[in-house]
Amino acid sequence: MRGIATAQISAGAKTCVLVGPLDAVPALDLSDYESILWFSGNQTWMPPSVAVDYRRIAVEKPERFTIERASSALDRLIQRDALRLPSIFVTEKAMVDTSGRFLPVVETIVAQCERHGRARLTRQQVGFAWQSHLLANLPAYARRRVPAAWAGALAGVPAFVCGSGPSLETSGEKLAAFADRAVVFAADSALVALDRRGIAADFAVTVDATKLPEKCLPAGRMPSRLLAASISPPAWRHAFADDAAGFISGNQITENWLANLGLARTTIGVAGNCGITALELAIHLGCGPIYLFGMDHALDANGSGRLHQRETAERPAGEETLQGGGEYPKVPGNYQENVATPFLREWRMLDARCAELSPGLVFNVTDRGARLSNTTLVAPAAFALSTDALDKSARLASLAPWASIDDATWRGIVAAVRGATDTVEPLVAQARAALQDGDEADAIRVLKDAFREKTFGQLMGSYGLKAIPHLLQPSAGNRALWTTLVDECVQLLALAKGLA
Repeated sequence: MRGIATAQISAGAKTCVLVGPLDAVPALDLSDYESILWFSGNQTWMPPSVAVDYRRIAVEKPERFTIERASSALDRLIQRDALRLPSIFVTEKAMVDTSGRFLPVVETIVAQCERHGRARLTRQQVGFAWQSHLLANLPAYARRRVPAAWAGALAGVPAFVCGSGPSLETSGEKLAAFADRAVVFAADSALVALDRRGIAADFAVTVDATKLPEKCLPAGRMPSRLLAASISPPAWRHAFADDAAGFISGNQITENWLANLGLARTTIGVAGNCGITALELAIHLGCGPIYLFGMDHALDANGSGRLHQRETAERPAGEETLQGGGEYPKVPGNYQENVATPFLREWRMLDARCAELSPGLVFNVTDRGARLSNTTLVAPAAFALSTDALDKSARLASLAPWASIDDATWRGIVAAVRGATDTVEPLVAQARAALQDGDEADAIRVLKDAFREKTFGQLMGSYGLKAIPHLLQPSAGNRALWTTLVDECVQLLALAKGLA
């Protein structure tokens, strides 16, 4: 398209974003878009060469640009189409503008679309796993949660917080030498490496819905305690004795509903990923100083561009693709000016959290990786702890037992769940029958009625974020999709009805 420097067309999208003046664009048809966000520059009028309904346009001027203002406007636009991201058009005039005012606009648009796109893809891929795991874990989540009494219970005890970054291969020797003098907190993917160095973690943390214990748990030294999320695969808690496996709250819709029914959230919650959550747990317990091991959050500039130590048993899907030399954002490095990271969101979260902490609390023991604000960098060869004796086993043994709700509150939750399932089960059965008769329209109508039931929507929580966008913008002739949604609703209802 003449006058357009770059265009990213989202097939079937009803929204779009324009960046830059349009007076040099000879023709642009935007008539199919129902909502348009235009970062216009000095131009306040839309030229006749652009086919559009002017009532559909919201204008933002880069002169008033802030990241917060642009992000808010983009969020409102993106939420108008629950299934498709907006198309993006950047004019040639915006690209050659010497003031540089359009560059932060484009960067913000790309970042927001990537964030929403990743979240939507995750919901479609693992929304059912999130909800099925939560319902299967619910009795244990209600009876074995981190108690409020843990706050500050390990005050003054040093902590080692272990991730699975490649630097652990270098720092692991020193970690092993001093592990008896600190409480060891480990992300799930670091457990095998710790075991091979003779270390049993005092606390293991797992918060991912798709990471299975058989890929992470060592054959030898098991962690003393497990902290899981409500959405963690139930196999994690089955791998531990009841008194060794507990839960922390996440950011789940169903957990909010349960809190209103008397099942309060834990005083510490899931934070970003298992490594950051392990750090939060050490902070919550009052540990200090805190030493980070293997928390690289960057591609390995010292080796072959790896993301994880060679010993890691569980490697994220797609890691081989990430290692292929793609272009990744650059962040400040510990031993070089910048390093590339595929974990920009996680690094930002960890960096911001460290910036909030007391100076001198957190030390980063590494020979590579991304820099973290307000932390003291320690080369592995220079790391040492005081030889003062620490009876950490006594301090750990004194921790309060898991928190549990009373029987009356649990019976109230079960009654609320049964009420929701009894109301909706006939509707889901009706939707299945309609599909069997080839009537997709009726199946969609009945499923909409099911999710309009407030209690059912709260019970289904995150799964609704997968199903509802399709119900709001149904696609005809997609029998496989509707069959999958009905079958998943049947399975979730069965899990909910099985609570006792």
